[in-house]
Amino acid sequence: MKTLECEAEVQSIQREIRIHSKLDHPHIIKFFDSFQKGNIVTMVLDYAENGSLYTLLRKRKRFSESEAFVYFYQTLKAIEFLHDHDILHRDIKVYFKIYFIIFIVSNQPENLLLDKNFTIKLCDFGWCAEDIKKKRYNNYKRRILYFI
Repeated sequence: MKTLECEAEVQSIQREIRIHSKLDHPHIIKFFDSFQKGNIVTMVLDYAENGSLYTLLRKRKRFSESEAFVYFYQTLKAIEFLHDHDILHRDIKVYFKIYFIIFIVSNQPENLLLDKNFTIKLCDFGWCAEDIKKKRYNNYKRRILYFI
């Protein structure tokens, strides 16, 4: 649920809904519908039964190397799908540590969710950008982690 305060937020949520509603991938949270009442927009998404990857990591303190690989690989498959469809997520930051990976997502580390089988589901497309092949994003090779 998001509250719209200004015209820029209206355009942002409209873009997020337009993009997310077109995405169909095993590692991207499924978008079902959205509706608006007044200045509140609600998006209906698939249920991520096991919460966020960040919460799981905080609870367990570390992942084994094989677990980290699976989560990292699934996240990359979602990002690859987005890039193949000319979309940048722009809100995922990845930090590597020995034997495990920490995914930190801006100020709200909740963009990588886990379904009932602990499969990664990428969500929150509020910062995403479209038509990346036509725009300036290709000029920022040194900042690639920011733009994934």
